Amino acid sequence: MIKTTILSILLLLNAESAFATSRMGDAEVRDDNGIPCFTITKDEEKRSGIPALGAIAVDDTTTKPSNHIWSFSFKPFGKTRPIASSGCIRYGETPDGAETEKVAEHLQVGRIYEVFLNASSPDPHDPTFGYNAKFCLLSQPNGPAKVYQITYDNGWHYEQCVR
Repeated sequence: MIKTTILSILLLLNAESAFATSRMGDAEVRDDNGIPCFTITKDEEKRSGIPALGAIAVDDTTTKPSNHIWSFSFKPFGKTRPIASSGCIRYGETPDGAETEKVAEHLQVGRIYEVFLNASSPDPHDPTFGYNAKFCLLSQPNGPAKVYQITYDNGWHYEQCVR
């Protein structure tokens, strides 16, 4: 009985320590002629190298629960491709070797979106399990909307998106 209890406690502590060491990295959202383009930040690449991308998902977080609006993943499960900070993947464009899981919905001004890059670091000791960022579209007086990445500094700063 005591051995079982000790084993259970050790397993629980190990599981908690594994969870506590996991980390979400920073994605970057670029404006590509009014279309969001997703990648990792240069700082993330410097931190642990070029990660292996397995999937991307975008949600509209304006409503609760959030609405899943686009995603793809590389098939078969476990297949990946490198994603360097120098490149990016445009919203709605599924790369070669990947399959669309949710066809991209039309993005709208005044909505808050979140992107998640399911990607793992090449460093086996790096606890990063993915990268995320939030963004919105800002209307422009003459031309298409502009993509704006929402910053995080002791909380998300949505001010630009909800004028």
